[in-house]
Amino acid sequence: MTENFDNRSQVLEMAGRQSEWPKPGLLETSKSWLQPRVEMALRRFGLSGKELAGSTARDLGVLTLAIGGIGMVEAHLLSGEPIFSKFALRYAVENLLPSVIWGSRPAELISLVTTGGTDALKQFSQTSADAAIQLKIAGLYTLRSVLAGFWGISKVMQASGIGREIKASLRQRITEGEEFLTGGVKERVMRLAGTQSDVTSLSLREDGKHMLPFFEDPGLIASLVDKYSNQGKTPFMWHVLSGKYGEASSWQGFRVKPDWYLKTQGNKKLLVIEADASVGEQALALGSESSNDLTLLEVAQAKDSLTKIANKNKQKDRPDQVITVLLADSQQKIIFGDKSEITVREQVNQLHEADIVIDAKAPLILGIKSWLDSLGIPTENQTLIFDTDNQEYFGTIKKMMESLDWQVVGRGQTGEYRDSPRLVYYATTTDTAHTVKSLISSEQVAPEKCCGLFDKVDGVDKIEEFAKEKGINIPSVCSAQIYNGWFKAVRMFLRMDMPPQEIQSGIDKIFAPVLGKKT
Repeated sequence: MTENFDNRSQVLEMAGRQSEWPKPGLLETSKSWLQPRVEMALRRFGLSGKELAGSTARDLGVLTLAIGGIGMVEAHLLSGEPIFSKFALRYAVENLLPSVIWGSRPAELISLVTTGGTDALKQFSQTSADAAIQLKIAGLYTLRSVLAGFWGISKVMQASGIGREIKASLRQRITEGEEFLTGGVKERVMRLAGTQSDVTSLSLREDGKHMLPFFEDPGLIASLVDKYSNQGKTPFMWHVLSGKYGEASSWQGFRVKPDWYLKTQGNKKLLVIEADASVGEQALALGSESSNDLTLLEVAQAKDSLTKIANKNKQKDRPDQVITVLLADSQQKIIFGDKSEITVREQVNQLHEADIVIDAKAPLILGIKSWLDSLGIPTENQTLIFDTDNQEYFGTIKKMMESLDWQVVGRGQTGEYRDSPRLVYYATTTDTAHTVKSLISSEQVAPEKCCGLFDKVDGVDKIEEFAKEKGINIPSVCSAQIYNGWFKAVRMFLRMDMPPQEIQSGIDKIFAPVLGKKT
C-alpha cells in the first residue's frame, strides 16, 4: 500500500478530502447537543443533593425533637393528659409537617383516633386561669410554626447557596481539567499536548469534541479553556502534571469509553494516542539544541496508563490495538550520563515507545521547498533570503535548504539579492505577520515571493485578511496546519487498516530528501 505515499502533496490532499468523522444523523446531532447539558445538570443536582442531605439530616433530627416536644407540651395543656400519653405523642407527630405552613391538626380528631372520644379534652371557660392556658397553647403553636417555617426558608436559601457553590466548584474542576468528559461524541483521539500546543489548538478548532487534549498546565491556556469549555460549563480536556503520566493519581476519575475508539474499514477498534513533542510555543522545533516540551518517557507512560484504563472495560469494550503517533524532532539527540548520544528516532526504534513518528522539521522544510518550487526559479538563481531574528532557526534553515540546492542568506544581504524570494520568521506570530505586511506594502518584495513562517494558524488568518483587502495572494507555511495535516493523514491510513510499520515506511520515503533515507 506504499503507493499511497507517492508524494507529500498527494498525502495531505487525500487527508484534506477525507471525511474523517462519522456523519451524525438528526437524532445523533440532537443527542450530542443535549446529552452534555443533561449530564452536567444531573452532576450539579447530584452534588447539591448530597451536600444538602448531610446538613439536612442533622438539622432535621434536632428540629423534629424540638417541634415534637413543643407539640407534646401543647397536647398536655389541651387535655390535661401526661406529656408522654398516647394522645400527646400522636398530637406531636400529626403536627410536625403542618407546622411548616403554620397549620395545626384539630385536637378533637386526634383525640377521637387515640381515645375513641373527646372527653379527655379540656372544656375551657371564661376564666382568667383558662385564658392563661389558652394563651400558652397559642404561644406554643406560634413557636413550633416559627421554628418549622424558618427552617424551611433557611433550607431553601441553603440549597440556593449550595447550588452556587457547586456550580463554582464544577467550573473550577472543568477549567482545571479535573472533571470527566460528558458523552454524546463518537470517536475521540487522545492528544498529549504538553504545556502548550499550537497544532492541538488548530485540531480543536477543526475537529471539535473528537479531539481530547491532555494539558500539563491549564493556567497557561486560559483563553483556549474558556472557549472550548463554554466558559467552564462543559469538560473538554484532562489535566496531567508534567512527569506524572505514569502515576495512578493523575488518572483518578478518568475512563476510556468504548465509543471513543476509531473504527477501521476492517471493523477494528483503535485507541489512537497522538503526542505533540515539538518545542512548546516555538512549535517549528527547527533547532537541534531545543528541548522537548513532552518527553519520550512521558509519552510511553501515558500510553501505558491509557491502555490499562481501556482494558478495565469489559472484554468486548476493549480496543483491538492502541496506536501512538509521535510528533517530534526525530534527529534530536538524547545525551546520557556517560555522554553517549542517541537520536529520538533511534530511541523509539529500540524501545518501541511510539508506533509512528512524524518528524517536526522535514514537513516544514518540504513546505518551504514546495513554495519555492512553485516560483519556477532557475537552478543557478536559487537563493533564499531568510528574514529572522532567531540565529538558531537561521542556521538550521540554511543547513537544510542548502542540502536541497538552495543558498540561504540573511536580511543584511538583501541588496545583493533584491529579487530573491524571502522567508520571514520572528519571535511572535504578530511580529511575523506585521513584517510580511510591511515588506509587501513598501514594495520591498513581490507578494508571491514573500512567505510567512508561522507557529500558529492565527498568523495565516492575519495574512489572508490583509491579502483579501489588497486583492493579492500571499503564501505562508504554518507548522500547526502542516502538523495537523500529517496527524490527520496518519489517522486516514490507520482507518484503511494499513499497518503502522507500512505507514512509517511511507512517511520516511517522503521525508528522505530532507532527513536522508534513515532517520
